[in-house]
Amino acid sequence: MGNLYILAGGVTYSGGAEFCSLVKNYTKATFIGEEVGGGYYGNTSGYSFSLTLPNTKIEIEIPIVRFALDVGGQKKGTGVIPDFKVEPTINDFLKGIDTEMNFTIGLIKK
Repeated sequence: MGNLYILAGGVTYSGGAEFCSLVKNYTKATFIGEEVGGGYYGNTSGYSFSLTLPNTKIEIEIPIVRFALDVGGQKKGTGVIPDFKVEPTINDFLKGIDTEMNFTIGLIKK
């Protein structure tokens, strides 16, 4: 069986974050990128109800379904922490450089 590399970051949340938590907990995958945006131990999402604030009339959605994962080994209050923190710069982004992928390919070649 080969190595598994997961590239993830702050915009990985909801089901993607849950997937990362399960993979981190139950495999030897290597995570590259930034901390996952969703919680490591689960989240509250799914069905929700609407509430209109009385003074401002701002409407908010309040999720009511809690998803709890049977995982462990990481500090509460965080998302999956990468094994290799790789953050693209604004210049990388503007030039279309995939910093995380380039790092991963270099890691594989070693």
